[in-house]
Amino acid sequence: MIKWASKPDPVFNDIISNALGYYNDCIKENFFVDGSIKIFGQIGLTIEVVKIINAHNSKSTFVVTDYHFLILYEALALYCDLFNDDMFGRVSFGDIRPTKLNLDEIADIYFWDTDFLMDQAIVNGLSIDQKDNLAISPVVFSIANNLTPHADELKISVTDEELEPLNETIYVEGEPYPYLDDFDDE
Repeated sequence: MIKWASKPDPVFNDIISNALGYYNDCIKENFFVDGSIKIFGQIGLTIEVVKIINAHNSKSTFVVTDYHFLILYEALALYCDLFNDDMFGRVSFGDIRPTKLNLDEIADIYFWDTDFLMDQAIVNGLSIDQKDNLAISPVVFSIANNLTPHADELKISVTDEELEPLNETIYVEGEPYPYLDDFDDE
């Protein structure tokens, strides 16, 4: 499993499995894929997606890099868009059949941050002090500028850290996933 900001529920695990599988198929067909392909190329991106899939399917917990979170985000964004446009028909995740998938809420719950999505002009316009104050890693600069990562920047490592469990119910029948209406009202 991948170490997320919050412990994934079974629905999220299924969504990620589907998203990564579909994204991998799209890479092979060079269909619907942009962003990361500029950084990795088709073969390199396929290699990284397979590494992420293997980490996701493992019983061990793996820490992935910002490059991998970019790929995860892109796969999830594509899958959510197509799911929400009913491109897959009515999909179930176990007994759960959400009406829509809310990418922003999913990212807020499971991603540590989304700095890797920052625009090139913004990242390049920040001073070193501003980057330090915002805790923006050097990898974000590389991603924003489509720079090819060094092999060390793509190492996926094992951890024994426990994931933080979610304390709220994030699905209500007939609503989008995740459903945080009560949580948002607090």
